[in-house]
Amino acid sequence: MKFPFLMAAGLAALVFSGPAMADSVHNLMERSRAAEARGETQPALMLMQAAIVADPARASTYTALGDLYLRRHAIPEAQKYYDEALNIDPANKAAEASLARLQQVEKTASAQAGLLDKN
Repeated sequence: MKFPFLMAAGLAALVFSGPAMADSVHNLMERSRAAEARGETQPALMLMQAAIVADPARASTYTALGDLYLRRHAIPEAQKYYDEALNIDPANKAAEASLARLQQVEKTASAQAGLLDKN
């Protein structure tokens, strides 16, 4: 499996099948966003990972998980999910925009680190 930590989240995906899957993925994503809004980072990450397992071909879910990681300043993890979203859908504008934000964050962090080194 490309993302081994998703195996645990895969158990949640076993309950989804057929036409209800799209609604279930949407529900998982909404629950993830709600958990994040309550400050519950780990449940938010787990719910979004479960959404990926439930529908691994949905680029928007990878972008959403990347955004979660970016808001936590977990740059390598965010990069991985944006790249995967673009592998699934190379024309995905949301993933492109998120990747551009990530690159801006990296650039800003690098500039700040350079200022700290000079002091």
